[in-house]
Amino acid sequence: MKKVFLHLETKKEIHLRILSNLAWLTEQKFEVYSFSDPLLNVPLHERREIAHSFAKAGIVDGRAPIINPFPYEVEYEMGRFSGRKAIGVLYDARILRNIYF
Repeated sequence: MKKVFLHLETKKEIHLRILSNLAWLTEQKFEVYSFSDPLLNVPLHERREIAHSFAKAGIVDGRAPIINPFPYEVEYEMGRFSGRKAIGVLYDARILRNIYF
């Protein structure tokens, strides 16, 4: 069976668009899973390590990811666990994929 995973944002218009498509997805025999931001459920003892991974995924000068992030970069990424979005940071998508998996 085909599966669809929906990451639900907090914006109302996105919820309405998703709901209007759910009927079509179920008609097409998709299994539909929805979730909110998975980082909000990360246990406290794992947050620093994951924030460090996000900081290492950052790209500087359009080149390779950061090898040794500064402590303030890790602290910035810790904000993800309280629902704050990272703004103005470019990340290596392959590294992000590994973090989320």
